[in-house]
Amino acid sequence: MIKHNDIINGIRKTSELHACKEAGLVSLSIWIDRPGRSEFGSMSLDVDDCDIVIPNLEHGDTFPQKYFDKLSRLSKALGV
Repeated sequence: MIKHNDIINGIRKTSELHACKEAGLVSLSIWIDRPGRSEFGSMSLDVDDCDIVIPNLEHGDTFPQKYFDKLSRLSKALGV
C-alpha cells in the first residue's frame, strides 16, 4: 500500500516506522494526539517517534471545524 499512496495511516510499531523511513518510503511522520486516549496493546509507537504532533482535543462547539481546518492547511502545505 505504501508504494502506491502519498499518505498511509495505521503504523503501530516503532520498528515499522523506522524501517519505512530508512527505506525512503516515509519522509514525514505525523502523530494525531488525543489526550486521555486508551493505550492499545499492539501499539509500540509513541508521540516522540513522530516529526509533527497535532492535538485532537475533542471538546467545544468549534472543535470539528477548527480541527479539520488545521488538517486542511497542513494537507495544502504538503501538497496532498
